[in-house]
Amino acid sequence: MLTTTTFVMIKPDGVRNGLIGKIISRIEDKGLDIIYIDFGIPNEMMVDDLYAEHLGKEFYNRNKTHIMSGNIVRMLVQGEDVIHVMRTLVGDAMCPKPGTIRGDYATSVTHNVVHASADEAAALIEINLVDIYK
Repeated sequence: MLTTTTFVMIKPDGVRNGLIGKIISRIEDKGLDIIYIDFGIPNEMMVDDLYAEHLGKEFYNRNKTHIMSGNIVRMLVQGEDVIHVMRTLVGDAMCPKPGTIRGDYATSVTHNVVHASADEAAALIEINLVDIYK
């Protein structure tokens, strides 16, 4: 059994729409453990570091403005094959399927409620950002 840790963030639209409890329940219902959680408004440096791979892309500034528009919930989630499980649970940003978090709650590609690390390399970077921006 491979137990790993990943980063998950409930975005401002998820917080504003009262989805924190529903999203956390879905994570816990999958048998995953939330080992760290905090709540607050992210600063510009954290957002730039979190989305560094997207700097310069046409959607970057729109996404950055959205992430900085209100409170977020940052979590470290742990469990067996957690990155794959979370990515499946979250759903695709561009075409989310019903039954996924984005499929059930997203209102647009930008307002897609949640972020989860894409792979192990991203998870390592994003987990380190939690320590840097506590």
